[in-house]
Amino acid sequence: MRLVPRSLFGRFAWLLLGTVLLSQLVAVLIFGASRERLIAQQTAEQIFDVLADAEQQLEGLPVAARDRFLDAYNHPGGINLVPADGLMPPELTPSTREQRSIMQALAAGGLVIDDARVERDPVNELWLAVTILDKPYWLILPLGRLHSEVGSTWPLTIVAFLAIVLFAASWMAWRMSLPLAQLHRAAARLERGETPEPLVESGPDEFRLLSRQFNRTVQALHELEGDRRIMLAGVSHDLRTPLTRMRLSVEMMDEAWLRDGMLTDLSDIERILKQFSDYARGEPDEALERIDLYLFARDVVEPYQRDGKPVSLDDNHPLLDIPIRPVAVRRLLGNLIDNALRYGQPPVTVRVHQTDGCLWLQVHDGGSGFPDEATARLLRPFTRGEAARTADGGSGLGLAMVKRIADAHAARLAFLKDTDGFSVGVGFPLPAAKPARKVISALAERRKGAAEG
Repeated sequence: MRLVPRSLFGRFAWLLLGTVLLSQLVAVLIFGASRERLIAQQTAEQIFDVLADAEQQLEGLPVAARDRFLDAYNHPGGINLVPADGLMPPELTPSTREQRSIMQALAAGGLVIDDARVERDPVNELWLAVTILDKPYWLILPLGRLHSEVGSTWPLTIVAFLAIVLFAASWMAWRMSLPLAQLHRAAARLERGETPEPLVESGPDEFRLLSRQFNRTVQALHELEGDRRIMLAGVSHDLRTPLTRMRLSVEMMDEAWLRDGMLTDLSDIERILKQFSDYARGEPDEALERIDLYLFARDVVEPYQRDGKPVSLDDNHPLLDIPIRPVAVRRLLGNLIDNALRYGQPPVTVRVHQTDGCLWLQVHDGGSGFPDEATARLLRPFTRGEAARTADGGSGLGLAMVKRIADAHAARLAFLKDTDGFSVGVGFPLPAAKPARKVISALAERRKGAAEG
């Protein structure tokens, strides 16, 4: 269990909670000490007044009449003055903090008490040994009367005050962390290859400057991406015309062995240029469509089968529709199949299965794949594996495009080696998926309409 929250909002809340509680604790301690000192001073003043009044009254009376006067002078619940002769005081016990405060206040006023006792039963009383007119007395002071009446509502008042302060502090912490949460969401969209909306430049100066700098960075990246796309698209476009002329010239050659080899090379060059063009254009801003992924994969696999390529689709058909961008996912699956045919070993099998909360689109071949440590490098653009370095027709963009399309769908990309070969899988998350229609999906309807036409 973590005592310190991970989020900035949680840490702000903990900090404010600790600060408020600590300040309240210090305030209570200061209030308690001040109240105790004030009560001790007031009690000492009352004792001085009682002693001065009693001494004045007793001084004008005969010695024999003084005890009768004290009997009439004393009253229950008040400060009483009792002759020490024949009176058994309470047992001597360790002094309390309240008793010490009263003794210090009396000493500050010039009255030194020789002995002080506390009686607990039947009532809580403080006994002070004093001398009046050369005769010892016990001044009995009920301690209960020293506690001032503090309303029973003060704990509720403090709790209500704390609740209000904590609510206001939590709201302030939430408002302060809100720009960071928006920045996090925008950065996540930027990581997926999307262009986030400009952040609202509000709040404290530091957050406004951070949002402004992030907006400028996004704009600069967007412009850089646009320039890169224009450059790659322009190169691909400008090379198509010379390549077309070269193909016509090669096809008119008489030497068949030379002509076939050059045509193969030209096909590889055209394929590389197409990959450049596709990567430069990026993913189209197409809307998500709920599609039966199995029927979609079958539609992609069929052209390979018509061309006699060793590509098949597994029979397992999960009856699930998921939201995807069809054009982008078609390009993703085509790249995976092309890579398996070019760098792997036949046969190539496309599988669609559900596991770990995802609907997986998996391409399996009989090859050995690539080492695990090379995964991160091969997902970067224009990077090729060792097997691809000696192969033809590759540009190092296939897996980069696969990763970009997977990130745009918040999908998981996984590579798996087993005894049968190597697999690349893309796991599309399942958002409250509905069962697919068993007879016809949106894709099947389009295919049926095209066949009828």
